[in-house]
Amino acid sequence: HIQHLYHRAGFGIQPSLLVSIEKLSREEIVDGLFNSSKKFEAFNIDLSDLPIDTSGLSKSKKQELRKLSRKKIFELDVLWMKRMSETEAVLREKITFFFHDHFAVRMNSPHANLHLNNILREHALGNFGTMLMEVSKSPAMIAFLNNKQNRKSSPNENFAREVMELFTLGRDNGYTENDIHEAARAFTGWSFTNDGTFEFNTYFHDDGEKTFLGETGNFKGEDIIEILLKQKQTAQYLTEKLVDFLISRPISDESIERFTTIFFENSYNLSILIKEILLSDEFDSEESIGCRIKSPTELIVGLTRQFKIDFKDP
Repeated sequence: HIQHLYHRAGFGIQPSLLVSIEKLSREEIVDGLFNSSKKFEAFNIDLSDLPIDTSGLSKSKKQELRKLSRKKIFELDVLWMKRMSETEAVLREKITFFFHDHFAVRMNSPHANLHLNNILREHALGNFGTMLMEVSKSPAMIAFLNNKQNRKSSPNENFAREVMELFTLGRDNGYTENDIHEAARAFTGWSFTNDGTFEFNTYFHDDGEKTFLGETGNFKGEDIIEILLKQKQTAQYLTEKLVDFLISRPISDESIERFTTIFFENSYNLSILIKEILLSDEFDSEESIGCRIKSPTELIVGLTRQFKIDFKDP
């Protein structure tokens, strides 16, 4: 049962640690996981050789920098695997890994990737609403889902659709095509500067009245996100995904509703929800143990962590 907890809330447990904590209560062990992950430590890599603004550079220099960017992204992958394999903050890294999939983007910019990864890490055990707002305003998400091209003259609906379908309500859960269109209007003008700072361009923003999920007003993008967070369906969608990640088997509708209500009534506090799941009978049941196939990342990190494997060629 302790190994099961550490596989799901982390990446496995070393035999020496297992022996040292096996006499503790389940509550004490879960509290230990949270305590060791309390501190946020940003993930860093040297990107000083990669200028953010490449305008004015020659074609050959830009090609050289693109090659270096690919190399740096590979380094990011390897260093994150190393951190997951060695960190004491296993719960924070495991939930960062979960949200890396939830807010999936594909970017060729090491700066944008690193920035997004640290947003997820910082808020992994904090507030989902805060995380959602910061992710939505990140260069990675703005660029990936074309919000930079979203202007009042021709609204781009990519981000407006995905923020509902993938990040909050879930596919076909209570929103219409018109809600997507109105949300897209609210997100017009969202952009970022060359150094990656969020920028709201009023010239490109549609400041007309909008109706979204039954509410009407002169909404901006932040208002849309706040309205989405007021929907209990958002709490349920996140709860269902975390239950699938941590428990990994179907549980009763009553249990989902119980977890959802706790999450919603505690203003999207992720630590409260995750602790409730980890201490639940559903999580600790015999049916939950050993029922989940590890992803390749979890498999390699788990083996590395438990047996202190050192790769000659990471």
